[in-house]
Amino acid sequence: MGTDRSAWLISGLGIANLIGRLLYGAIVQQPAMNPFLLYAGSFGLAGVCICLVPFMTTYWSLMTVAVCFGLMSGCFGTLLVPILIRLLGLQRFANGYGCLLLFMAGGQLIGAFIAGAMYDITNTYTWAFVLGGSLSILSASNHGTAVLLCQEPRTTCGNLELSRNDSLADSIDLPRSRFPSHRAIRATSGIVGKLGWSQTSA
Repeated sequence: MGTDRSAWLISGLGIANLIGRLLYGAIVQQPAMNPFLLYAGSFGLAGVCICLVPFMTTYWSLMTVAVCFGLMSGCFGTLLVPILIRLLGLQRFANGYGCLLLFMAGGQLIGAFIAGAMYDITNTYTWAFVLGGSLSILSASNHGTAVLLCQEPRTTCGNLELSRNDSLADSIDLPRSRFPSHRAIRATSGIVGKLGWSQTSA
């Protein structure tokens, strides 16, 4: 495969990812759509695409898998926001998103070393793709199972009762004083700044 054709694979994946983000943004706005199940299904299909990459022997079959992966991976950035808001509420969204990005970065950093080590041992990238796709499928299965066990609009998951309008953090009733929201921090900073300015002026 030449350099030009390889570049078209990346371009096809990127264009499909852009289209996927727009589609997921429109789909998740539907009232009957469950973002948790949509994310689990899309993430699982993306894992299947990763597993299929080393077994694609022709250019167009590889392009098809790349486009499918691009569409499915559009859920990553689009659906994480409504999922985190549903789980943590708006007050803890910023903290939750920061923790999510931290763990994602750690996984991507470690995954690159593992893939490189597997290539050194096996002299092929096949098992690296299979492992990465299998872990994605396993993650999606665990996510989907947890969602099905904690069904909405109101159900009991252990001793925890959830409803459609309740975030998980509010249901657990975490102490808000230990987890101040970004808005509360800004408001406090503004009050302290005004008091300091008043004392300086006086």
